[in-house]
Amino acid sequence: MDTKTVALALMIQCDDKIKNFIDKVIDTSSIEDEITVNSNLIAGLTEKVSDNSIAIKAIDLTAVNGLKTEIDSLTTRVNGIDLSAVDALTTEVEAMIPKTTNSDNHIANSAIHVTQADKDGWNGLFTSVVDGKEIVKTAINGKGGTVSGTSPNSFQELADGVNTITGTGGGETIIKGQSSVNVLYGETLSIYDPVYIKFNATKLPNPSSLSVGTTNGIAFSPDGIYLVLVSNASPFICIYKRSGDTFTKLPSPSTLPPDICFGVCFSLDGVYLSVVHSSSPFVTVYKRNGDVFTKLPNPSSLAMDAAYSTCFSPDGTYLAIGTFDTPFVFIYKIVNDVLTKLPNPTVLPNGFSKSVKFSPDGMYLVVTCYSYPYIVIYKRNGDTFTKLDNPSILPLAACFGVCFSPDGVYMATNTLTSNIVVYKRNGDTFTKLAWTNTAPPGNSYSVSFSADGFFLLVTHSYSPFFTVYSRNGDNFSKVTNLSVMPTGSCSSSDFSKDGTYVAISSDYSPFVNIYKDFVEKAYKSSNSVNELVSSTGLGYAKENGIAGDVKNIIKIWG
Repeated sequence: MDTKTVALALMIQCDDKIKNFIDKVIDTSSIEDEITVNSNLIAGLTEKVSDNSIAIKAIDLTAVNGLKTEIDSLTTRVNGIDLSAVDALTTEVEAMIPKTTNSDNHIANSAIHVTQADKDGWNGLFTSVVDGKEIVKTAINGKGGTVSGTSPNSFQELADGVNTITGTGGGETIIKGQSSVNVLYGETLSIYDPVYIKFNATKLPNPSSLSVGTTNGIAFSPDGIYLVLVSNASPFICIYKRSGDTFTKLPSPSTLPPDICFGVCFSLDGVYLSVVHSSSPFVTVYKRNGDVFTKLPNPSSLAMDAAYSTCFSPDGTYLAIGTFDTPFVFIYKIVNDVLTKLPNPTVLPNGFSKSVKFSPDGMYLVVTCYSYPYIVIYKRNGDTFTKLDNPSILPLAACFGVCFSPDGVYMATNTLTSNIVVYKRNGDTFTKLAWTNTAPPGNSYSVSFSADGFFLLVTHSYSPFFTVYSRNGDNFSKVTNLSVMPTGSCSSSDFSKDGTYVAISSDYSPFVNIYKDFVEKAYKSSNSVNELVSSTGLGYAKENGIAGDVKNIIKIWG
């Protein structure tokens, strides 16, 4: 019989009942007038305890650490243990000790037959068992198992812990680079099924009432209930209210924008809606009350020419607009529904500003423009916006769109010639990442990150009219086009904040394309190489689940 078997058998025999019995024997004050001790039997028991203690202490820790290669055998042995043997042992030990009598063996008399050596032996046994349990617990945890409860654990908890170790030889094989991720199941999957991960989305039916004219800008309210389109034809603004997957057009605001609209944005609380346009006052701000959007008074300081983009800071305190004429960026502060223009930044963009965007924490404001350096990054301190040093590598041409990932780590922009430029932010430093993908066809107009930051959507002028890239760390890879794509040039897009919907504007009817579940889904693999063509990842399922469940998988590739 090997040392591990001896150790486990001894540990199992020393159940809490034995420890309780030992405590009673050691605490002589609590058992006075109750126990008569036969010294010869105690001496024999002490010798046995001493031998067992030595056996436990002799356990080779290396052998315990070798549990990985013998775990299947050990699991079988542990599962075969009859825990009722502990009760039988307790009964046997108690039977060895005579019941209380009034003889001269009584502990109350001057002759105490429980010696310190006896007590030390029992304490040694208890300590050795606790240490042994900790050794086994550590080994189980080291092989990927889990022991419930707190130390010192019961033998049943240790046995259950052994059974949590999966895979032959004690633990699953870890493949370098694998990751554990939660993915939406596209169909029923069983644990350990091989899976491939595919980008997918469902195009919803068009709204029953459509917008009029080419849609230039689009925005979801933060709660995803309202969707606003702005266009180049009267009434220049179209507001939908969502119920489930149905988008119903609301009556137009009583005061409409005066001319062609280019950009639109909600404040983070969904109370304010900003629309920028080609004619004075160049910006129109609405305040929402339920489904009613009421125009606020114009700011006292207005832009000098057309405004093309607009963005609220996340806390709703600031509103930035990019304009065609100097100073090219206007920043307002909003207090009690009043927009007050702040002093211009000391360093201004060098030309016509196409897009403005606040970072998710409101600390940075990025302005894209038609003149070098093509992007200008400001850092906010209170009401002051200070230009940061240019990134060491700049875009090579005029930039159109700009967006931040939800965590503020990545900032993406696009040039009119469809070059995609992605920066990674570390503090105030923006470092350009490598981009190895083929540029989207035609002119590109906008970029937007999905709500989880794992997809980057670029709109452009030629088919397929928008392109999606999947992000894995700092790497971006083009995903397969959806089965249903727009029929004409697309100029802007916006994701709902919960990631359920994405709306993409279009130059042609229906002027908006709305997709649902713009996410990756896991499907059972047939182990075919063909699945690699349209997959964004491969791995295996870690949990049973059905279509629509979000479950854990091990992603090995992608």
